[in-house]
Amino acid sequence: MLIPDEAVLLDILERAVGGKVGSDGVTVFFPNGVVATQRMNIVRKGHTAVLRSWVGELKPQYTHFYSRPKAVAGLLALADDGWRVTANLHLAYHNCPPLRRWYPTMQLSANEYANYWMGSLAAAGRKDRDEVANPAFERWLVDEGFVSAAEAANLRKWLAGHARQKIDIRPSIALERVCGPAELTVPAIQRVTNAFLSAIGEPLVR
Repeated sequence: MLIPDEAVLLDILERAVGGKVGSDGVTVFFPNGVVATQRMNIVRKGHTAVLRSWVGELKPQYTHFYSRPKAVAGLLALADDGWRVTANLHLAYHNCPPLRRWYPTMQLSANEYANYWMGSLAAAGRKDRDEVANPAFERWLVDEGFVSAAEAANLRKWLAGHARQKIDIRPSIALERVCGPAELTVPAIQRVTNAFLSAIGEPLVR
């Protein structure tokens, strides 16, 4: 069986999730009531399709998510149920397009990363540019094990590319699940989506 094109995949995802379609042609936003995550998307990748979502990107999402140990444990357990779960720390600014954000190569496992943020969430959030540009911030990234020293140095290049004075530190977790042709139906995608939402303690889609 062939993988449908992305317009068909988006239609399947829209009917499975029941939310608003994003302008990028691959994303559907979750209905009201889902807090820890905002959206899910689906893209073609070779002879498969990849379902993706991100937990804890914005402050209302990550404060809600990391305050609930059961939700964190449920998300991490998805790694045993066909999902790839990865640390997704990134820096951005208000209304920053995805391609303009700084996504460093991470060194921590998803478990190490989630455990860190459960105990140190005050380190996330909006910071003054001067604080992020201070060498002490780079040292913090390295000392806490997030990134290598070489990767931390790339932060300076990112800061040099814009003049924004407020920088958001986003303690996100990324999830991906590869779906074969037989799984690309509305009922199957809805089951997978609801298993994900149930794991993180969010309302199911119908």
